[in-house]
Amino acid sequence: MVGPPQDLSIDRLDGPRWELALQLLETGDGAVNLRGLVLRVDLATAKTGRRMHIEFECPFDPSQVGRAQNERLSSLAQQDLQAARQILEMACREDERFAALVADSGLVYEFVHRYGMGALLVATAGRSGDLSWR
Repeated sequence: MVGPPQDLSIDRLDGPRWELALQLLETGDGAVNLRGLVLRVDLATAKTGRRMHIEFECPFDPSQVGRAQNERLSSLAQQDLQAARQILEMACREDERFAALVADSGLVYEFVHRYGMGALLVATAGRSGDLSWR
């Protein structure tokens, strides 16, 4: 669910901004930037249930990466995926309400390259497992 980079940036998991961030995620009304991750929630449907999208940035234009560099990009992406999972786990340990939201949502990690006029979804992963390249 790649969207525009308009989100509520937070640096602490307490206080009024964090409360607003939780409300945005619980209602699906906005995105939250937490330590470099962009979090968005799709509200539940009978078919898919509620999904939390966790975007982390692809620093390279994938169309400009040559064959020799694909392996390096893949390795860096897997490291970034692990870092994103650690950030989410840390936030869950620090806030029970956020932990409940995560536990009740399907998780979709999205490796996204942003460019001047938009964004490109490069790869995705679920709650566990490796990235699937697009």
